[in-house]
Amino acid sequence: MKEFSVPEEIVLLMNKSEAALELRDKYVKMPFSYKRALRAATDSVMFDRLFWKKIRELYPELEGSLEFDPGKNTVFEREGE
Repeated sequence: MKEFSVPEEIVLLMNKSEAALELRDKYVKMPFSYKRALRAATDSVMFDRLFWKKIRELYPELEGSLEFDPGKNTVFEREGE
């Protein structure tokens, strides 16, 4: 399994996606925060899609299902898929 390094500016997009998910979870528990929760959820999806789009542009040779390792800041193809 070959790993591909991900630049910090692209990793930042995944971090923003994760942060937006945490915000969504907190807003859901607060009264009258439906719109904020919805905004955080849509932001999370947007950052997540942008992250994977940038990865595909950076490494067009990667095909199939990919996985991101946040500890190493690397991307690799999933085995068996």
